[in-house]
Amino acid sequence: MDVNGNWLWVIKAGGISDDVGEAITIDDAGNIYVTGYFWDTVTFGSYSLSSGYYDIFVAKLGNETSVENEIIPIKMELSNYPNPFNPETTIYFNLTTEFTESTELIIYNLKGQKIRQYSILNNQSSIIWNGKDMNEESVSSGLYLYKLKVKGKTIATKKCLLLK
Repeated sequence: MDVNGNWLWVIKAGGISDDVGEAITIDDAGNIYVTGYFWDTVTFGSYSLSSGYYDIFVAKLGNETSVENEIIPIKMELSNYPNPFNPETTIYFNLTTEFTESTELIIYNLKGQKIRQYSILNNQSSIIWNGKDMNEESVSSGLYLYKLKVKGKTIATKKCLLLK
């Protein structure tokens, strides 16, 4: 909208089921980013994404057009094996996106204290956690949460159980 409240451009988005916009932001270049999730299929202008299940999206909209510039689909799978584990577990993730430069996996104890943090590199699909904290000291038996974050936003959280 301009300063008088007139529409400069608009884009239609939606699908056949649940479609939720979670956040919207604008960068210094005037590009607009919209994030959210959808079930099955969602359409942005003439571009569609399909998942068959719940999935998330990041849409980048330019500042000078009524048509979407780029839809950045993020398909995420997150799990660990073995679970329960001793002494180590492999945490698997599958991010299909071009938007992974600020992706990290963080492990927390049940008190919410950060135990370990890993940066995710392009095309990386797993991390082996050896049951140690950031100081390379073994942690105690118990339940731990691991979060996958993209650009500071939590994408998924799972739990794992360390048994000694």
